[in-house]
Amino acid sequence: SAFAGSFNSGDLISPDIVAHGDKIIYEYTRPDKLTNSQYGSVWRVSSISITTLNGTAINSADTASFIPTSSTNGRVEITPRPGESDSTFRVSIKLRNVISGCDAPEMVRYFFVAPRPNVVYNVANVCLGDKAEFFNSTSISSGQVSYQWDLGNGVTTEAPNPTVFYSAAGQYVTKLIATSDYGYRDSFSITVTVFEKPNAEFTFVNQCEGSAIPFTDQSTLPSGVAAYEWNFGDNSAVSSSNNPTHQYNAPGIYPVTLKVTDNGCVDVRTKYVTYAHRAVVDFTYSANKCSSEPVSFTNTSTLASGSIGYTWKLGDGFVAQNKDISYKYSSFNTYDVTLIGTTNFGCVDSVTKTVTLVESPVVDFATVGNCSGDAVSFNNLTTISLGNLTHAWEFGDGRTSSNENPTHNFGRAGNFNVTLTVVADNGCFDEITKVVNFGVKPVAFFVTKTDICLGEENTFLNGSTFAGGNLNYDWSFDGTNSSNASNPAFTYTVPG
Repeated sequence: SAFAGSFNSGDLISPDIVAHGDKIIYEYTRPDKLTNSQYGSVWRVSSISITTLNGTAINSADTASFIPTSSTNGRVEITPRPGESDSTFRVSIKLRNVISGCDAPEMVRYFFVAPRPNVVYNVANVCLGDKAEFFNSTSISSGQVSYQWDLGNGVTTEAPNPTVFYSAAGQYVTKLIATSDYGYRDSFSITVTVFEKPNAEFTFVNQCEGSAIPFTDQSTLPSGVAAYEWNFGDNSAVSSSNNPTHQYNAPGIYPVTLKVTDNGCVDVRTKYVTYAHRAVVDFTYSANKCSSEPVSFTNTSTLASGSIGYTWKLGDGFVAQNKDISYKYSSFNTYDVTLIGTTNFGCVDSVTKTVTLVESPVVDFATVGNCSGDAVSFNNLTTISLGNLTHAWEFGDGRTSSNENPTHNFGRAGNFNVTLTVVADNGCFDEITKVVNFGVKPVAFFVTKTDICLGEENTFLNGSTFAGGNLNYDWSFDGTNSSNASNPAFTYTVPG
């Protein structure tokens, strides 16, 4: 069944709690700076162990392990069996870097398999005026149990073995709920029959403001034809119908009383019905409507009494349940945004407003020429479907430009943070910053004889300089022959 335990500190002092038959799920996340998509190629689970404190492994049929996917984390699911109650288990998960072979720190949690109570009790049918006695034989393997009795006549008690005098004849569905000190429950019901007098009973459906409340008579009658009298608790006229409906004039909680008379025997039943307030659902949103910036939606809904849950439908398929929300749309468009408010009594109201986003420019640029002595050309790659653009360049050396595709000569070598800000004529803007590396050029120079004899070897003395490190060389002697040596020698075989 679904998990109904508790997640605590997960250590031996305060382990997580689960009962047999429930499923507890531990989810593990990827190591820092890695992704789920790298599972198997860069990292993996090296081991998963689930053992008791004395080292006995849990039955493998009670567990299931799921590796991470690109959209979900890895997890371990554990469903203890009845024989594992009152045991503490240690869960260990180890992750390993496939490339380095190193293991991440071991992840450890402890959980305790709490026992469940087994509810059993007996009660005999009684006659009107006799005492009904409840004999409780509920058991649990360890710990304490508290009791909550529903004696079927509106009376509840926490006594272990209660007694009750029923005030009317009929069938009473009694129920015992036993709760362990770990919060696990079991329940059992027995119908007690009390003979003779009529038993007044009814059901209803709470309604939201503007709807009539239906009442359904569920009284039990020993014989004959009953007479009904409904008092709706709002000083309106009583009703003699067996299944009336009633329209209240104002929201509130009202005591409704049904009086049933059969062969002179009377029984009365009162319940409280709720005629609930509706919420006034509304919201505002930020004046900014550029597609490059998020839209802030502010919830201004009100409710006279109670609480409201909210659902936002933002018009592009995205749904959220926050009270307020800030959301960045993926593109400029017109969106119908709906806010749905649901009160704690289930009353639903909504409002829809249209949000129109204006296109923002998508800013980008590239550079050509990054060496000293060169003017760097900035190629503006900004796009927008319609309208004119204004450009503002900051080159990171204190100088600026408003050209669309400027050139700039940095006065020294280094890394410069270059920022391009683009403003469209609709008022929307975007910007991007990139690091431009501006390097130092080498100075090529060599010395050699300028007049030599045919067949004589000529030596070329390299005098090139570079402040930034080592150099590579590419010599061309006659358009055909070449060398990569630092100080090469070459013999010409053709005069010229």
